[in-house]
Amino acid sequence: HSDLPMMSELEFIRNRQEARYGSGRSGGCC
Repeated sequence: HSDLPMMSELEFIRNRQEARYGSGRSGGCC
């Protein structure tokens, strides 16, 4: 994880956030 470039880490976090928000919208949560 620490050996990943900063951009990759940011993209990874963004992808996780998008997936989380997508699941929340689908589940009707928040």
